[in-house]
Amino acid sequence: MLALHRAGHIRLPERKITPDNPLVRRRKPEKITIDQRPIEGKLSAFKPLCFEQVRSTEAERLCNSLLAQYHYLGYTQPVGEH
Repeated sequence: MLALHRAGHIRLPERKITPDNPLVRRRKPEKITIDQRPIEGKLSAFKPLCFEQVRSTEAERLCNSLLAQYHYLGYTQPVGEH
């Protein structure tokens, strides 16, 4: 859509989020420090592995912080269907 807008085929509304408008910009997650020492051993020694959804839990802050600090794409708040 942005390409169509730039080519003059359509007109998109003005951006609501701008770099000079900090009131509208989303805040980055708080940086949380954790123990980063490697865990060594066979995977079987750590069974059972458990994966849980963290949305709307106390672990969500930690998850968002770790994504912002270590994920190669950084962190963005998901919206809509994802």
